[in-house]
Amino acid sequence: ASAVPQLLGQAKTDNQVVMLDFYADWCISCVELDVFVFTNTDVQRALSDVKVIKVDVTANEPAAVNLMRSLQLVGPPALVFYSANGDLLLQHTIVGVPDAQDLVSLIERVKGY
Repeated sequence: ASAVPQLLGQAKTDNQVVMLDFYADWCISCVELDVFVFTNTDVQRALSDVKVIKVDVTANEPAAVNLMRSLQLVGPPALVFYSANGDLLLQHTIVGVPDAQDLVSLIERVKGY
């Protein structure tokens, strides 16, 4: 979590959309997201040019807790998006496990910012 600001800065420099993927080892829904949604070929295609930053909140480290709090998140799984110019798109945050096609639609919408 402490590396996230640097990674966001690099993505902005590279003009890349970012998806923060908050997860924890004990989170069953996070496993569902990995197994059933992120393996979907349409989702993989939509994410192919998106910088995905996985944020491990398993240990509740201060950096991870503070980052979640700053993004108004209470726990994983959560997906937070930033536009290619670095703007936080909080209105497009997903908490829980989305349907694969809903996620694809959202990713395409986020790429339009």
